[in-house]
Amino acid sequence: MAALEDGGLDCVILDLVMPGTSGTQLCERFDRFRRRRGLFFQIVILTSQEGDDRLTASLTAGADDFVGKSQPMDILKIRLMALLRRKYMVEDHLARLSPPMPSA
Repeated sequence: MAALEDGGLDCVILDLVMPGTSGTQLCERFDRFRRRRGLFFQIVILTSQEGDDRLTASLTAGADDFVGKSQPMDILKIRLMALLRRKYMVEDHLARLSPPMPSA
């Protein structure tokens, strides 16, 4: 969570099966956290538990994308690149909208 608080992460990759909690619950926590703090990092679910019900639950919990482990890793790489490209475009757009800080 410290890396998230610093705004130092662009993306978090979660599995649905995690020790002590479910990936869906953790996804919900991360999504609430980023909304409260106004942070813009991506949440991707990478899991072997594929299926429409898991996909729906993950996206409803706040995931930005869902990739099955049965898919080639190239698919994960391409999807991450697309998510990050959109993230950087939004950040760039927001930076252009923000008024410049007055110099001291």
